[in-house]
Amino acid sequence: MSNNIVKCPICNKYVVISDINEHIDSNCQFKIVPMDDTLKDGINEKNKDNTFNLNSKNLCTNFPEKKKTVQVTLFSQLSNGKKSEDSLNKNISNYSESHFKSFSNHSNENIEDNNKSKNNINNLSCHSNKKIKIDEKTYSMKFDNNNYMDEKYRISPIKKNKKEQLPLAELARPKTLDDYFGQEELIGNDTILKDLIIKNKVPSLIFWGPPGVGKTCLVRIIAHQNNTFLKEISGTIHSLSDLKKASEECANHLKLTGKKAILFIDEIHRFNKLQQDSFLSWVEHGSYTLIGATTENPSFYLNSALLSRCRVFQLKKLSKNAIMSIIERAIKIKLDIYNLNLIIKNDSETKHITIDDNKTLNNIYIDKETLELLAVLSDGDARNSLNIVDMTLNYIISNESKNEITKDMIKMSFQKTQLLYDRDGEEHNNVISAFHDSIRGNDADAALYWLGRMIYAGEDPLYIARRLIRIASEDIGFGDNNALNLAISCYQTCQFIGMPECDVVLAQTSVYMARAKKSVEVFKALSMVKEVMEEEINYPVPMHLRNAPTELMRQLGYGVGNLYVPDYEEPVEQEYFPKELKCRRYLGVFEENRRKAYEKEKKRLEYEKKEEREKKSATIKKE
Repeated sequence: MSNNIVKCPICNKYVVISDINEHIDSNCQFKIVPMDDTLKDGINEKNKDNTFNLNSKNLCTNFPEKKKTVQVTLFSQLSNGKKSEDSLNKNISNYSESHFKSFSNHSNENIEDNNKSKNNINNLSCHSNKKIKIDEKTYSMKFDNNNYMDEKYRISPIKKNKKEQLPLAELARPKTLDDYFGQEELIGNDTILKDLIIKNKVPSLIFWGPPGVGKTCLVRIIAHQNNTFLKEISGTIHSLSDLKKASEECANHLKLTGKKAILFIDEIHRFNKLQQDSFLSWVEHGSYTLIGATTENPSFYLNSALLSRCRVFQLKKLSKNAIMSIIERAIKIKLDIYNLNLIIKNDSETKHITIDDNKTLNNIYIDKETLELLAVLSDGDARNSLNIVDMTLNYIISNESKNEITKDMIKMSFQKTQLLYDRDGEEHNNVISAFHDSIRGNDADAALYWLGRMIYAGEDPLYIARRLIRIASEDIGFGDNNALNLAISCYQTCQFIGMPECDVVLAQTSVYMARAKKSVEVFKALSMVKEVMEEEINYPVPMHLRNAPTELMRQLGYGVGNLYVPDYEEPVEQEYFPKELKCRRYLGVFEENRRKAYEKEKKRLEYEKKEEREKKSATIKKE
């Protein structure tokens, strides 16, 4: 086997040249040789063709007969940036023997004493009295201040510490569809998307939904399900150059392996139009599968050209049952790190469980009502609920006198419920629209609810007051002329005193307008005028209506024939429209049309009732 190191053309990581094919077949996940910056510089200096010959000083190898063994490469950071192999060998030699013992004890593989393999150990540059043998696969390991190894053979204390530091939302991410809860309409049984995932026929997609509903999890499951190379970037931190590099990497993967990669762009709506255009050609030519995730309406934030090449799937807020299942699974994963068990108490079990009982030392308890409370307070956001659970579990684990997750703990962690509301996005428009419609529909209670949603989420009170002024003219109009004055007073009051004092003023104005008589005569008339402006040409102003400030204009006929109405006691007939629009009407047309439509519908219903009576009477006569 060749001992040269090369750089992978796909992921740019270092691999032994004989393992390059197996490395690429594993989607660049295995056969990686860990390298620090100093060693990389040494490689480039020693050989300009990016290869580096491994010898016994920097590679510990042991190949027993008829068995595949681990290829353990040991690297330590070289002090003062020295590129000396002797320094590297010295650092490795001085590495604590206890690290090898710890690794050996947790590898679940055969460990042989130094006396039985003395000759083999002498060949190693690292002075350990244990030989580590791992069958089936070849893995790489890096020892430095932070010990790393493949997940399967990671040193137990380090693995435990790493898992402890991970947020619970990340630790409990599902890897299969069986562990994915919620979104049954999207990936439930007999759904198109689930069938495409199983058959590895997933097209370019856009996942649209609020935070914490499983967009990123679903993308990773798609990649894991089909063993597909996944490249992730984010619209919040990556630039156009990063996007191009990622596209090239995914395209190269297709050329080298014949398998399509997935380019996942989180927060894709953060990319501007130019950045979105940069990957259109890649998607159109099928160089990779593009999957984007966004919390905003794609129709507003994504190019129409991109939308035409991708299928949009909407993910909805998670149901209470889905949140409860996610929380239960996550708690079990968290407690498993500490060798603890989760016990869910039934409703009938009301007895408080104390830590004094030896049988409960390894158990953490929670009742169903607490789980339901968590699900309700999370408002369909799984990440939010898991963050609260994580904080609560850390408190319980660090406190030996606690062994139960209680409602009081959850309420203290939440402080207040989380409302989905953004001041510039779609949910902002949805809530203010619901508020407006409630007032228009004379439902004062609903108007108060939506007002509370906005105030509670921190909406600018002046924005709400401006909307009330609009409602006063658009929906109430001549129905109650006092509404406009009240709305203006409300706006001025919000300016003077601000929040939180002005919340009652907003509520009073909202209730008054919801109960006021409505008239949309002016609003409908203005809408008709706008339609005329868009559809018809701008007709010239009639000569008798034109201003004539100069003698020349009067000689040209400006203002000639104009009747000054205040000079006449009797009504004056004078045309004020252009002659092409003579006798055009806008005001009252909507009410008149509505009245005619009502009378027409009334006659239709009366005619249908009359026919039904005649049919019944005819049936009775026949009998």
